[in-house]
Amino acid sequence: MKVVGFGDNVMDRYTNKNIMFPGGNAVNFAAFARKNGAEAAYLGVFGEDAEAKHIRYALRELGVSMDRCERQAGTTTQRCDVRLEGGDRVFEGDDKRPTNHGPKILSEEDLRYLAEFALIHSGCYAAEETEFAKLRGIGALVTYDFSCEEEFRLAGYLSQICPCIDMALFSAEHMTKSEI
Repeated sequence: MKVVGFGDNVMDRYTNKNIMFPGGNAVNFAAFARKNGAEAAYLGVFGEDAEAKHIRYALRELGVSMDRCERQAGTTTQRCDVRLEGGDRVFEGDDKRPTNHGPKILSEEDLRYLAEFALIHSGCYAAEETEFAKLRGIGALVTYDFSCEEEFRLAGYLSQICPCIDMALFSAEHMTKSEI
């Protein structure tokens, strides 16, 4: 199966281990898909800082294609501070640094490229909401991770994204059964 993660790339800094790992929903999707035998790609925008170089290196080492990615002046969109507690990741916060780039604006060439994939995965942290309408009708299954924050469950947000996707993923660990 040929799959692509579209959107975010971040650097996760494990504060109690003094180590950093590439992350972001779209990057993680592509990396894990590749590790599980899929032909995988990542499509997004990288900054020109050390974190972006590290993320690109890690994806290359895994064999994840980045053929249509862009590099733009500025920093990687985000660094997330994480600590491990009993084997679970606990997010401490992030340092959304100012960047000189925005989301990946999908060109006609990008859309032809995306049409080659069986599945396109993205999520709410990718900041690609304006591009999702372009994915309708290209033939790929489109999945979207809405995570757990309330702002991504509001009617306006859902009405913008849901008509453009085939499968929605929601984190509901913090919710009661009746809320789910």
